[in-house]
Amino acid sequence: RVPLPPLRGSSQPPRRPRTPDSKPPEREIQHLEKDDAEAAAVLEDLDAFRQSLEEQDMVLTGLASRKAELQHLLEESRHEAKELSQALASLEEKEEEVLKNEDDELQLQRAKQALGLPD
Repeated sequence: RVPLPPLRGSSQPPRRPRTPDSKPPEREIQHLEKDDAEAAAVLEDLDAFRQSLEEQDMVLTGLASRKAELQHLLEESRHEAKELSQALASLEEKEEEVLKNEDDELQLQRAKQALGLPD
């Protein structure tokens, strides 16, 4: 294993290069073990973060699907509301026509009565 230079801001002193046949000092072994433990912890954190991102992606995908579904329903509702509005306007026109005809009949009956004509 080739020793890496310490990271900037690291509290570890720079390591002296070893010769291939020399045994690393106990202190260096402890530093390496500590580095390995820290690296393993970082990898665990990264894996947990990746899993969290995957879960969030699934949630966002579900939300996007639901949004598209709701937009479709909204468009259908708008179309139905437009049709209902047109039907209501048509009914109002027919109601006015019926009321006018009733009013005309009432006026005709009054005129006949005023003239003394039979109904």
